[in-house]
Amino acid sequence: YPFLVFHYTPLYHLVALVASAAFGNPLAVGRTISVASTLILSGLAALIIFRLPGHGMPRLPRAIGAIAAGLTVFIFYPVYAWSALMRVDTLAIMLNVAGISLFLASIRRPRLLYVSGLVFVLAVYTKQTAFTGALACLAVSFFCRPELTLRALAASFVVAATALVALTVATDGEFLRHTILYNMNEYRIRNLLGAMRVLFLHYAPAFLLAMAAAVSIIRRLGPSGAPRGFAAWRDDLRRRPRAAGELVLLL
Repeated sequence: YPFLVFHYTPLYHLVALVASAAFGNPLAVGRTISVASTLILSGLAALIIFRLPGHGMPRLPRAIGAIAAGLTVFIFYPVYAWSALMRVDTLAIMLNVAGISLFLASIRRPRLLYVSGLVFVLAVYTKQTAFTGALACLAVSFFCRPELTLRALAASFVVAATALVALTVATDGEFLRHTILYNMNEYRIRNLLGAMRVLFLHYAPAFLLAMAAAVSIIRRLGPSGAPRGFAAWRDDLRRRPRAAGELVLLL
């Protein structure tokens, strides 16, 4: 026991249940949610790249970069394989990227940081490993604006903890057992390296472009015209929203 194990946090299941109650055919509805999440993910990638440079770059090159970013989502086989399945993955990844998009917008509109935190909570409650975007955003946000970050983090923690307590009580503790203890896969460095090798061989041009972009970002992230140092870099990032956003994407 149990014969049936729910490995994942429940948001996808809840969305699919509500949608199937409205439209019928749970399998078709569940797959439609995955396809829609993939399309939204593509749009978010395009939006991030279009908005990140700000008004200092003309609209045409920003639009070309945005189109390229949106279409790049579809070149990877896992996206092709998962986007039509009734699985939690694409909704979780979409919410993760939506949180990043809202965080980047919060650099100029600080109150959106609270909304970004809530979306990151939704991502983790869709798949418990979907927290990479939250870690990157929190690291940069703590560096640039620690007080606001602590307040937003506290608000997100209250929401996440309330849901955790409610789910744990409602299931007599089985929620934590299923999503943590029953979902502990064995991790091996050899398997990780083997999987990375296969990915690189299949998508070498995309990885090489990503590495080139990372090098370009790193070269631009130093203080512009300011003395070198930790404090100088932090103050410079506060004045340059684009640089702070690029640092998030780099992480």
